Amino acid sequence: HIGSDNRRIKRKGGEKKKMRKPSLGVLVVLIAIAIVVGTSTSATASETNVTVTNVTVSPESVEVGEDVTITATVENVGNITENVTIVFEVNEEEVKSVNVTVNANATEIVNCIVAQDEPGTYDVTVGGASATFTVTAPRTPIPSPTLSPTPIVTPTLIPTLTPTPTETPPIATPTPEETPTPTPTPAGFEAGIAIAGMLAVTYILIRKGWKK
Repeated sequence: HIGSDNRRIKRKGGEKKKMRKPSLGVLVVLIAIAIVVGTSTSATASETNVTVTNVTVSPESVEVGEDVTITATVENVGNITENVTIVFEVNEEEVKSVNVTVNANATEIVNCIVAQDEPGTYDVTVGGASATFTVTAPRTPIPSPTLSPTPIVTPTLIPTLTPTPTETPPIATPTPEETPTPTPTPAGFEAGIAIAGMLAVTYILIRKGWKK
């Protein structure tokens, strides 16, 4: 019979009894069970080998609606590769879960981006590690002053001084002396004068003669 081995075992008193050896199929089943149990035990033990060793946030202070990046460092100190789920919580509420494969004795970085609509301080928790970030109200923008254009200075033209001409006093033009126009003597007038002169001379001479 395949898979069995009949043996006779001698009992006390000289009686012999047959004993059957376990079949090959039974051995295979037992080996499979042992492997499953061993694997299960190993996986359960190795779960404690994957931990979140550090959590950081950047930036640590933002305004309402701005993004914050949460970074988790996941480390596997075991000897086998592990697939784990990393859960990100903000103020004890799950915001994201990430499945990550971490090789044996290796480290993986997992990121999560969040944004909040209300001002306040928020607590971040990832696998036992924690951090905080602050959200502030948006600042009221200060209006920029309207810059007036710088006036262009037009250079003042310096007037060219025109020399004032020196007034030359007018030279008095001498008034020409009027030459009297001789009055024409009427004809015979000169002759009368001559006769009168002669008569006067004659008279004088006669008187002188009488006196002697």
